[in-house]
Amino acid sequence: MREQYKFKIMNCKSPEIIKSLSRYVKFIEENYSKSRKCLFRGQRDGDELLPKLLRKDSAIDPSPLFEKDMFRDFKRRGRPFLKIEPQSEYEWLALAQHHGMITRLLDWTSSSLAALWFTVSSRRKIKNDGIVWMLRLDERDIQYPKKDDQPFDIKKTEIFYPTHIEPRFTAQGGWFTIHFYSKGIIPFNDEQNFKNKLRSVVIKKDSFDEIRRSLNKCGVNRLSLFPDFGGLCEHINWLKSK
Repeated sequence: MREQYKFKIMNCKSPEIIKSLSRYVKFIEENYSKSRKCLFRGQRDGDELLPKLLRKDSAIDPSPLFEKDMFRDFKRRGRPFLKIEPQSEYEWLALAQHHGMITRLLDWTSSSLAALWFTVSSRRKIKNDGIVWMLRLDERDIQYPKKDDQPFDIKKTEIFYPTHIEPRFTAQGGWFTIHFYSKGIIPFNDEQNFKNKLRSVVIKKDSFDEIRRSLNKCGVNRLSLFPDFGGLCEHINWLKSK
């Protein structure tokens, strides 16, 4: 089932090169200020738009059988940790994705600044430039799953907006693409219905530190995007580090 794809940036319009927060904001204002619906995704690896389950380095071979087994286990064992009970299978899957389970979901955000932060957030030595993907949406692109809809029964890749059942969803302006793969693995940037609605900007790796500091001054940081004890502790660690 698994095939390897090497994303070529020429699939989309030539990417803008970004070295500062001010240039990034200007680009957004020039190109997306009049767009009613637009999603963003920040990545430190711009090779492909695929969820963890479908990437060539995934620890799990893509199989609906394995997916469903993991999903059932998550639901069986996760209830003691719930604050709000998910009301649909899509909500359960979104919750699993947000807490690190390997799924067929790919995270997007309605916040251009949140996407930029996810691109530059790592303080480790970075080998490659980052990228922010931008997706213009039409209303007909968005799916509104019903309570009994099954996320593993989709017939095509879809976009959906999850119910905000926990603070992370709200803080991050969370959206998802849910990927269909039974007929072969196709990166989202090659999906016929969406590839012409995508654009990207390249974030230069030597600008990550400066952009991260600028975002923090604008109130965009790990604490604002992960409003819990974990986010607070990591934010304090960053503030006090060299």
